[in-house]
Amino acid sequence: MSLEILRLEHNSPEWYAFRRTGIGASDAAAICGFSHFKSNMDVWEEKVGITPPVDISDKPQVQYG
Repeated sequence: MSLEILRLEHNSPEWYAFRRTGIGASDAAAICGFSHFKSNMDVWEEKVGITPPVDISDKPQVQYG
């Protein structure tokens, strides 16, 4: 098994494309029904390209990390 390190510019089209290929922590919470912001169906629609990901970059929680 090998590890590949990807160096993608944050918020670039390539970065967004890569994020659509996996499941992150926020996606996992939604899939398990613990998210107040999106449903498991919302995650599926984003991952298969039916709907674009919601831009939450203006939220204070996101900006503060």
